[in-house]
Amino acid sequence: MIHNLKDALAMVEMAGAKNGGVILDIVHVVNLGITHDELRSIPLRHLVNVELNDGLLPGSPGFDPSGADGRRLCGDGEFDIKGFIACIQSIGYDGPWAVEVYAKELSRLPLDEMASRAYRTTIAGSPRDRR
Repeated sequence: MIHNLKDALAMVEMAGAKNGGVILDIVHVVNLGITHDELRSIPLRHLVNVELNDGLLPGSPGFDPSGADGRRLCGDGEFDIKGFIACIQSIGYDGPWAVEVYAKELSRLPLDEMASRAYRTTIAGSPRDRR
């Protein structure tokens, strides 16, 4: 498995697929300690998707490095979501964004409630209010 941005980008470059690239998930960026400067080094042509969620920072009480049941809705954790979004936007990314949250507590909600919560919390955490 690949555990750093440098190797992920090398794999994408070597593959040479026109439809290949990197999907950035904020939980992995945080847990791997990838800096905003490193994120800004990603060639825009290789960034194909960005996933948002929230969680505990490594070293915080209750942090689970396995990520099992640890993803939270934006604003319900300790991640710098606004800084992450602003960094990605600063490199010119205008592709798809996703909310990827999985937790037992949230899986019990009706789909429409979960979707509404995910939308509201993500928009509230973005640097620009898009409502």
